[in-house]
Amino acid sequence: MEQDFWKKQLKYFIVKHPNFQGDQIEEEIFTPYKGLKIRFWFEGNLQIEGEYGTLEINYNSPYLLVLATRSDNVDNTFRIPWNRLISFELITGDEASQKLKKLVRLN
Repeated sequence: MEQDFWKKQLKYFIVKHPNFQGDQIEEEIFTPYKGLKIRFWFEGNLQIEGEYGTLEINYNSPYLLVLATRSDNVDNTFRIPWNRLISFELITGDEASQKLKKLVRLN
């Protein structure tokens, strides 16, 4: 299943989203590590990117990748079939740790 493939590829670069930890509802919602931006590329040249706390990666649907981007003014939610995902890009920022930068280079 495509969801399993992409989850295995992403697991090294994401953490549980701080806004959803300890909730009563069993949600699988993640966000990139601090200092890391992830850009998802989909068919049709759709690009969705975000960083720690502003990008919600939701694994609750086996058929759809649900991505939500949050900022002070705008909240966007995208529900895209897993088979439309082409790749994801890892972009390290200044606050990324040396360990994270090394991990991005190795994987």
